Amino acid sequence: MTLKYHSGEEAMKGDHVLLGGEPGRIEFVADPHIRTPDTLWYIEKFGGGIMISQLKLLGSVFIDNPESDKDLEFVGRASG
Repeated sequence: MTLKYHSGEEAMKGDHVLLGGEPGRIEFVADPHIRTPDTLWYIEKFGGGIMISQLKLLGSVFIDNPESDKDLEFVGRASG
């Protein structure tokens, strides 16, 4: 299961995004096919999703279905 944004791009760690117009960054992608100790709880609880951090007003937000979230906008990939 590849997690994607509403626009169709694959969600990847480090991506720059807007959530409700506020800039943030993808801290991690909890992909059910790639289980790691850091994402296991999110996979078991929600079936997967993405953690967005560096949001000024909200701090960090977990979204379990980024493809259907129209307030989430892909901006670009992390450089380097």
